[in-house]
Amino acid sequence: MLDWTQLGIAWGLTLTLTLIVAAIMRPPLFAVMQFVCGTDIGARFWTAFSSIMIVVGPLFLVSLGALGTTTLADFVRRSMVLISLGLITTVAAMGIAVRAATRKPPEPPVAE
Repeated sequence: MLDWTQLGIAWGLTLTLTLIVAAIMRPPLFAVMQFVCGTDIGARFWTAFSSIMIVVGPLFLVSLGALGTTTLADFVRRSMVLISLGLITTVAAMGIAVRAATRKPPEPPVAE
């Protein structure tokens, strides 16, 4: 199979799966960003930024590592592993960032 054909298939798989994940995550992510930012403008920006990162992160991984396989089955397997790794890493990083932003500082003890 041609390298350009493989790259096209990898990009197609990546874009399809990551856009589905970004669409599913968008409403709850926007609600959390409204809570964290306190304004709709900030929430819209960070939701858009996060959605872009959900797509671009796995696309970058697949572009680097999916080529160089000998069979179509090996190519699809490697592409799916890289897409999954990119999505898991991106969503985990977003989760850590949101958790850090929403964590309340400990309340000082009340003196009696």
